[in-house]
Amino acid sequence: LGNKSPLQRMYYIGPLFRRERPQKGRQRQFHQFGIEAFGSEFPEQDAEIIAVGNTIFSELGLKDISLKLNSLGSSTCRNKYTKALKDYLTPHKDSLSATSQKRLESNPLRILETKNPEEQKLIADAPSITDFWTADDKEHFSTVQNLLNGLNIPYELDHQMVRGLDYYTRTTFEFIPVIWEHRMPFAGEAAMMASLKHWAENQLLPLALPPVWSAYYCPWILAKTTQK
Repeated sequence: LGNKSPLQRMYYIGPLFRRERPQKGRQRQFHQFGIEAFGSEFPEQDAEIIAVGNTIFSELGLKDISLKLNSLGSSTCRNKYTKALKDYLTPHKDSLSATSQKRLESNPLRILETKNPEEQKLIADAPSITDFWTADDKEHFSTVQNLLNGLNIPYELDHQMVRGLDYYTRTTFEFIPVIWEHRMPFAGEAAMMASLKHWAENQLLPLALPPVWSAYYCPWILAKTTQK
């Protein structure tokens, strides 16, 4: 496909299976659909992916949905922030849960997703990823916001929203029902998967730029549309 056109847009829909133990409220097998775009690192591509998700919910008549928006910055930014977060949390290691203590060594960013009230208080004073954005990161994210403003798509900035896996960079988002007290998004990230680009280069595949993707959880959407 990369030889036919430098920019590719795709979608998928079907059943998926979680390899790891499902979290509370989630099932081993679930249905999901998603959209992906390959070949562009420009902020316009991020905004387009978000706009498609917003249009889907609008066309289905689903309301009271909050769009959370953040940027993970470049790989360099993310690596520096991960180190700063680990340095901040290490002196408090004994007060962390067993799960968070493991994450502190393996993937400190995952601790930001904690539901533990005491850990949430600790995180409130943690370094912010915004302090580690490069000039390019700031310009990219600012442009995404300007594009969404121009499309009249409301959003809320949430700088503690991260993707725990290490291959995500730049813009990330979640569509969340406003009535939910806890975060369990049914739509996913507009985050570029930098490691997939690295893998493709090693395999001599024509993937010039990392893809941008989003995923949508079908059971919640079907349940809400059935209630209408």
